[in-house]
Amino acid sequence: MIRLRLREAMRWQERPTGQRVTYGSLAKKTTSLLLPAMTIEAIGSRGTSNPRLSALERLCSAQGCSPVDLIDHTPGSARGYSRGGR
Repeated sequence: MIRLRLREAMRWQERPTGQRVTYGSLAKKTTSLLLPAMTIEAIGSRGTSNPRLSALERLCSAQGCSPVDLIDHTPGSARGYSRGGR
């Protein structure tokens, strides 16, 4: 299973500055990157959503992080997945 960790990344960003990071404040950072607040909230509140790679790239640009900071993979938990592709 792949899970998105946007909320955790937002908390990590709060630690050094002491300033709270909200979906709204993150949306303000991404306005020039054309990432709507609704998309950010959907990614943050639904850990198993399916965002576009471009959205993850924009979030990483705004937060100064890497995609690996936003994605968590638990091996062997995908339902119906077989390596043979059948």
